Amino acid sequence: MVNEKTLFGGMLTELGAAKKTNCEALGIPWEPKYMLIGDANGTDPVPSPTQTQLINQVYRAQLNQLRVSPTDPNILIAEVVLPPDVGGWWVRELALEDKDGVFCAVGNAAPSYKPLLTQGTGRNQVVRMHIITTGTANIQLKIDPSVVLATREYVDNKIQEELHKLDHKQSARLATTTNIKLTGLQKVDGVTVIAGDRVLVKDQKSAKENGLYIASTGAWRRAPDADSGAKVTSALVVSIEQGNVQADTIWQLITDDVIELNTTALTFRQVTQNDAPRRLATQSEVDAGKFDTVAVSPKTMRWGFDAAFHRNGYIIFPSWLGRLIIQWTNGVIAEGVPNLPVTLPIAFPETFYGASVITSSKVGVIVNHHNNSLKGLDLQARSISSSGVAAPDVKVGFELICIGR
Repeated sequence: MVNEKTLFGGMLTELGAAKKTNCEALGIPWEPKYMLIGDANGTDPVPSPTQTQLINQVYRAQLNQLRVSPTDPNILIAEVVLPPDVGGWWVRELALEDKDGVFCAVGNAAPSYKPLLTQGTGRNQVVRMHIITTGTANIQLKIDPSVVLATREYVDNKIQEELHKLDHKQSARLATTTNIKLTGLQKVDGVTVIAGDRVLVKDQKSAKENGLYIASTGAWRRAPDADSGAKVTSALVVSIEQGNVQADTIWQLITDDVIELNTTALTFRQVTQNDAPRRLATQSEVDAGKFDTVAVSPKTMRWGFDAAFHRNGYIIFPSWLGRLIIQWTNGVIAEGVPNLPVTLPIAFPETFYGASVITSSKVGVIVNHHNNSLKGLDLQARSISSSGVAAPDVKVGFELICIGR
């Protein structure tokens, strides 16, 4: 019987270990492709490397993510997303199947019931399987985006990952003028840094230390958008906001070699034009993008890319991408409440295009939205019974996604 002492996890099967070893010997990638889910016929399964099938398989789906654990290089994490229209069974046992149909890994899971929408509730459910293996260098996942769902966590991380690879980096508050110690709150170009400041370090005696850093009371760390070779590439450009000498200058990385951080010497060159900005650009001038002789301030860039990745958050695309805004929020409609005003994380500046609401409750409840405004909308909840239509007598959870500009 499952209790607080039960351990959950997975392992390679004998078939999977043999397949992985064979792929390594041939120098070809091993490609796990599917996750198998079973209910173990209501029992508490104990996975075994000798298994060749689940006790009772109820579902099979293509993986949407396969990655190495950030805390242990010998643990592989496989993931699928179960949509609301899939379910009606318990999740107790898991397995992986590779592209050739080999039953390659098996594990158990904490019992979890996956409901169907027809049962009055529905949700996207993420199922993750942790597999202990030895070495993950030759393991590969090929995704068919037409048949998999992505979690919000995956999308958020992917957006950040791709943004950090761009050559045009977020501006730095200051830039060095001489070699400095990369620790503590000190003066840089005549200005005392504060914790969290972005600083372009470009004048170190050991040029491999150059790059973008985040100032700290202790040791400085490289900025998250410039902390790996994939994010620091030749022609990287960064603007400097303040400083006695370097204010309003622009610097470009001119190191042409393949860059390995903390090993490759990094050289920056000033590329500020002679007709340096003499005034701040207006919002319309920023949107038009025709001048290179005016400066852009945080205020005029308000509708540049911005995001708040929280439970209640938003993504704002820049003006050259139409200023589209996607935002989300969630909450609960209390028992007996027929109409709930919902305030959005931020107000739409111009237009509210539409909204989509997902709900969950113990019984069937219909939720509509109306009275849409730039700041929010109203959710109307109704339950239907033999006695007619009325305010719900149960709590109703909701998730709301809105689009506007």
